Amino acid sequence: MKSYFFESYFIFGSIIIYLALFAWKLPHDIVVGGAVLVALALAFWVERKIPYGVNFEKSTYKRDGIYTIINTFFLMIVGPLSIASLTLLFRFFLGDFVLFHHENIGSIYFQTLLVFLFVDMGRYWIHRAQHKFDFLWKFHAQHHSVRKIYSGNNFYSHPLDLFLRHGVPGYVAAAVGFQPMALGLGLSLLALIGIFSHCDANFSFGFLNKWITTNEVHRWYHSSQFGPEGKNFAPSLSFWDRLFGTYYLEENTKGPSEMGLGLDEVNYPVNDMWQFTLYPFRKK
Repeated sequence: MKSYFFESYFIFGSIIIYLALFAWKLPHDIVVGGAVLVALALAFWVERKIPYGVNFEKSTYKRDGIYTIINTFFLMIVGPLSIASLTLLFRFFLGDFVLFHHENIGSIYFQTLLVFLFVDMGRYWIHRAQHKFDFLWKFHAQHHSVRKIYSGNNFYSHPLDLFLRHGVPGYVAAAVGFQPMALGLGLSLLALIGIFSHCDANFSFGFLNKWITTNEVHRWYHSSQFGPEGKNFAPSLSFWDRLFGTYYLEENTKGPSEMGLGLDEVNYPVNDMWQFTLYPFRKK
């Protein structure tokens, strides 16, 4: 089903974020959090209006809700500490470098573009490393164990996995010295796109799949056929996958026949979320 819902939602969401930052003068971290909540609510609503309805597994709402709460509070605690630590570290090694004076970087819109591209590309390479190195994969495998993607399990990840993959690039951008409003705009726009990559709605995006990580593209990322090797690592812009040779999308198909860890599932306690969380710290 071809739909312009995503395009309309993204434009509307962008206007609201702009107003929140510039007209309502809300703090950028509150705006980013608000963008995530609004995107989750809209994705949840659309899933019920236009359901994709493939690769269903036993209800995981309770599990996914618990992890959403845990990871939200975890990032709220470690975020400010990480930014403060990185700022001190950068100043120690770089001194009073030009980037620490955000008025010298450029206009608010140029800084927003830099934040948008820098954070998303940083997330791409960290994500790719999580698939390449066994130690990082042990943390990341928990997110890949889902057999169906929907808005509710976007945050079903090991807390340290989510911290490294999504948190660190944003924390680095904040520590470098980008203007807070540019951070709010850039990170919120990334959130608007990223949340919908997990939306369990029956959309067809056509040419947008080549530029944006839509749910059509992200389903193949969760396909069990790739295992730890993986495809489609970009969280928001599939352009990075096309640029670096990791893009995969089968045209004219409903999607992958199976999601999850596939044969690699036997190596992990996939049916016990607490054991799965502790697994990376245990010796074999």
